[in-house]
Amino acid sequence: MIKVWLLITAMSLQGWPSVKYTGELFMDEQTCETKRIYVENKSIEGALKRGYSAVHVETWCLETSMFNPSSI
Repeated sequence: MIKVWLLITAMSLQGWPSVKYTGELFMDEQTCETKRIYVENKSIEGALKRGYSAVHVETWCLETSMFNPSSI
């Protein structure tokens, strides 16, 4: 499934809307949720400033055990 997601994020075809993916790592859920809302608002503001009228921004926090600070 991850390979499909990476393919979709990298795909850009003429006549199709482009996809931009950015990722950040936070160690706790509250920081992630706060930053997520901030990033959504700033992304929409930036797009409107550049003259884009149709913008879809979707952010979410995903829990992972890949980076466990207590295991270091």
